Amino acid sequence: MFLAQRINACDKPDSYNSLKDEFASDQGITILPNGHLVSRVSDYIIYSVEAAFIDRIVAEYGPSTKVGAIVGGQTSCKSPELEAFEKHLPPDVEILSCHSLHGPKVNPKGQPLVLIQHRASDASMRFVEEVFSSFESKYVHISGEMHDRITADTQAVTHAAFLSMGTAWYSNNQFPWEIARWVGGLENVKINITLRIYANKWHVYAGLAILNPAAKKQIRQYAESVTDLYKLMLEGRREDLKKRVKAAGAAVFKEGTEGQDLLLKDEVLDRFSLSQGSREGAPPNNHLSLLAIVDCWSKLGIVPYDHMICSTPLFRLWLGVTEYLFRNPGLLDEVLDIAIDDHTFRSDDLEFTFAARAWSDCVSFGDFESYRDRFERIQNYFSPRFPEAVKLASVPSENVGPSMAEVSLYQPEIETITIPRPQYEGLVLINEPVLPTSASSASIHFQGSQTQDDEFQSTRKHGTRYTHSDEPRITDEENGYCFVDKEEIHSPERERIQQDSVTDELRTVDIRGIPEGTTHVDLANAVCGGAVLELHLKLFDRSARLSFIEPFAARVFVSNAKQQGFYIAGKKVEVTWAERQFFLRPFIKQSVDHGASRNLVIRNVNPNITDALIREHLDHIHNLVVIDIKFNGGSAFISTNSVHNAMFARSCMMSRTAYKRMKIEFSPDECVRPFPKVEDSLKLNKTVEAPKLARKPTKSLSNRFELLNVETSEESDDSSITGVNTPPLQVGRVEGLRRRDTTL
Repeated sequence: MFLAQRINACDKPDSYNSLKDEFASDQGITILPNGHLVSRVSDYIIYSVEAAFIDRIVAEYGPSTKVGAIVGGQTSCKSPELEAFEKHLPPDVEILSCHSLHGPKVNPKGQPLVLIQHRASDASMRFVEEVFSSFESKYVHISGEMHDRITADTQAVTHAAFLSMGTAWYSNNQFPWEIARWVGGLENVKINITLRIYANKWHVYAGLAILNPAAKKQIRQYAESVTDLYKLMLEGRREDLKKRVKAAGAAVFKEGTEGQDLLLKDEVLDRFSLSQGSREGAPPNNHLSLLAIVDCWSKLGIVPYDHMICSTPLFRLWLGVTEYLFRNPGLLDEVLDIAIDDHTFRSDDLEFTFAARAWSDCVSFGDFESYRDRFERIQNYFSPRFPEAVKLASVPSENVGPSMAEVSLYQPEIETITIPRPQYEGLVLINEPVLPTSASSASIHFQGSQTQDDEFQSTRKHGTRYTHSDEPRITDEENGYCFVDKEEIHSPERERIQQDSVTDELRTVDIRGIPEGTTHVDLANAVCGGAVLELHLKLFDRSARLSFIEPFAARVFVSNAKQQGFYIAGKKVEVTWAERQFFLRPFIKQSVDHGASRNLVIRNVNPNITDALIREHLDHIHNLVVIDIKFNGGSAFISTNSVHNAMFARSCMMSRTAYKRMKIEFSPDECVRPFPKVEDSLKLNKTVEAPKLARKPTKSLSNRFELLNVETSEESDDSSITGVNTPPLQVGRVEGLRRRDTTL
């Protein structure tokens, strides 16, 4: 039905005439000169550009978007894409992005198609699903953050491995299928996957590697794993090598699966061969590249089977070839002995180690042109065999995974848990950045034009602000707050959207002087007055940081602490406004409005689910603290330290087969309870001196010089509780609407 509608399209301006000639005979497709014209008349607009250029392109054409339209993109890294949409699109535009996880040569039928309902209605989601219905793909509804995490976990390390493999062959001036020691069995798949990667465009992999922070970390770890394993081989440390490799295999591959069928079998492996040699006659190989993949996954806590919901044919090949090696104990022992005793591949392994480290450095530098130059040099070297390699690799991939359950370790028809969109809505993977405030009064003043949607905002003169670019340098402190060390970018001309006043957004307090031995349980038991957004304990300086969901609750908490005192484990502690405030992102607030909290409950919990197992499953989540787990009435109640980490934990557990057929929900925060009376607080510790009741403050102006300000004399001041002066931020919103009306 969709194809019967009109399709508007454009390319770069210099390609307009050639593109128009190409589609001249198709009455349903209209080629327009530029993105402005496409944006003004289209109901669903898809940006198909490289991730490195998405911000610049959306900044140019985004303001022309039709009112009420839906906008999406197809980049492989969603963080910069969604950030560009939030920054440059008008507020009346919906954002619903997509990404087909398979390659360009793969039949989309049955393959995963990610749909990200970032800022869009359910009706718009149904419309987009109808648009893509002709693909016959499997829809996967997840958040942009989860998309980037999954693509990093499933692609970053394997891309690095096979890119390094091709680089090593190029450096040795080898065509491996012409050399006897590179034929048969696993070598067939390794050669074909490498050639298949180099047969694609360079930017397909550069965007994922350079713009995805998780991918950078994994590629760096892969280079370290290659180096460490190669050193063990050179030093002849047989037992240390075996111990490390087998421990990694036990961490990545499931226990008790030795009797199950593999994703790849010998007859499937042989179908990949570009050479005329047989598998039986192939010389031994230590498979350093595959050993390092599993070692890297183990070091990073990645279990690839957790992401089979987004599996593609190529991913199943990557997983299958490593599984084939590690699920054959005899073969693995042989490979490890070869790594110590046989020096046939020593020079090749040396080049491979150099290549892995070079790719890691290239990604760390964040230089797209350097990445492109390195990639295309090797691509040109292997290009004569690309058509044959891609053809061979495409045929067996249909026999690996969902379409042939009998040869699959992981059977999606039985095991896959499709996670619906509402359960991923607003999911974040790292703690939110913060709004800095002055040390004395914790007030926030913006000069110039600013947006509340920036991940980091700072008080600066002349309208400057901190913003993300391709290579943010992030310092992750112990408390989980991120401080971005970037040069200031002056952008007063940008249209600011959703500029709600932030002067009432004080929600974070510092607690100092806590007793020694205080735990998160003690802190959670002491907090009252409102639902907690995040709490963090810093034992090294005997302090804690506490953020409430509602700013009003924070104000009441501070007021009550000053009047009656705040006690932890019977000791009075100091409560003050934090210098840096936690910024509650809109999508987290939306999830909270729909019931999200820092606590979870697993209904109808299986008896096999234990406290230790839950903690093990959640251990990989950065900055998540599982405060307490209680089992009661067939349910498991989990208390955590933050809302956003609880959201991530919930989605993580729902994607695991261990929790299948169990209902995982958010449960009320016990910190909503009312404040105890002073007498009740003292009962916690009779030796504590009763606090003196604070005098009732006399009513006075929050700013006694406000009457002298003729420019803002008509502004109301309702910040007497917090002592925060409200800046006239509404002007920016009116100006934005005025510009929008002019454009229309």
